[in-house]
Amino acid sequence: MCDWLAAPLGTSEYMFRKFGAEGVHYTWKDGRPEPTALGKAEVKLPLEYIADAPHVLGPRAKERVDAQRAFQERVVPTVVRDPSAALYSDTAVNKNGVLTKIIDTAELDIVSGRKPISAWDTAVAEWRRQGGDQIRRDYETALAKGN
Repeated sequence: MCDWLAAPLGTSEYMFRKFGAEGVHYTWKDGRPEPTALGKAEVKLPLEYIADAPHVLGPRAKERVDAQRAFQERVVPTVVRDPSAALYSDTAVNKNGVLTKIIDTAELDIVSGRKPISAWDTAVAEWRRQGGDQIRRDYETALAKGN
């Protein structure tokens, strides 16, 4: 299923997933798909949160594509990559549920007004104690080894 969802631009799978059935959900206008009223109503499933094709800047109006391209050219060079993204931490794998719950609960308590913002420091200390510091050490070790 994920393979089908990730079909790239230019494939019939991509066109169906993004725009629906030609003649029913979209028609072609100026070389790009234009949704019909039915297409606007029926082709709205947020499947890109499961898997998606590589991002492309089209098919859209040329002005929109040009604006997106200009933005990306300006912003992409400033992106800071996460150095731990390709690293493995056994602690992160085994304690992710517990650690995520600590942070999520604290965030919800603070945002909903049940606890003051100062409760964040306590949550972070607990996160670190229950595995966060070990995850950091795991990643530091992996980086030092060049993994």
